[in-house]
Amino acid sequence: MLADHGAEVIKIESGTGDTSRANGPFRDDDPEIVTVDSDAVRAARGQTGSRNQIGIVGAVAILLIAVSPAYASYLESRPLPVPPRALPVPGVGNGWTIGQANASSWKPIFPAAHARLRQSYRKGETQVDLFIAYYASQRQDAELISNSNQLSDEVVLSRAASGTRNVMVEGSAIPVYWARMLGRGQRNRVAYRWYWVAGQLTSNKYYAKILQAVDKLVSGKDTSAAIIISTPYDENWKDAEKSLQDFLGSVKPITSLLQDVSRNR
Repeated sequence: MLADHGAEVIKIESGTGDTSRANGPFRDDDPEIVTVDSDAVRAARGQTGSRNQIGIVGAVAILLIAVSPAYASYLESRPLPVPPRALPVPGVGNGWTIGQANASSWKPIFPAAHARLRQSYRKGETQVDLFIAYYASQRQDAELISNSNQLSDEVVLSRAASGTRNVMVEGSAIPVYWARMLGRGQRNRVAYRWYWVAGQLTSNKYYAKILQAVDKLVSGKDTSAAIIISTPYDENWKDAEKSLQDFLGSVKPITSLLQDVSRNR
């Protein structure tokens, strides 16, 4: 009923999802549909904290939205923070070197981001490409979590498999969204994606939405970013994944750079 009147409704579910998710019909073109197994459920729980923590954050978000409609309206109408002209390039170590910007044929689609970074890195013959889409604020049709945002153009890179991987990101093990893509006219690719929202890292888009709601109503800020790394491969995608994980252990903290950008707006 609330959604019918234009409200944005967030439903809090258990780690295994509401039982109604098993009821059809299903959309054939949903880009996020994956088969949920026990490993994925455990990964999601580890990624977003305990079920109690998720419930507390969700309850806070619902309470704030319920009691603060005027404040939420004010935040929506406030002037957009000045977006950065450019995002800083993260440094690397452990034999990796900074390559060219915007050189890769791989181009994630985040059309409404306020700032973007496309940067290549090399270690010997291995190349890893970093993409960051930064949002100074959330607006209608300019949102971090949107079906308009894609890992790649499906015409040239079609998704063959996807799910979650537990990897080390800035010293902490978190599940990231993982996708293996088959190239059409270019090399195949493996990619990892996660979000930076309210100072936290998550790959769960529903939890990211909750964090955005709480951050917006509590601090008045809703800066966020999508972070994606990708590497090409010909046949052995498992070796390509090892390259991504080696890069993650060698790149300087990206979150501190994003926090600096956010503080200076």
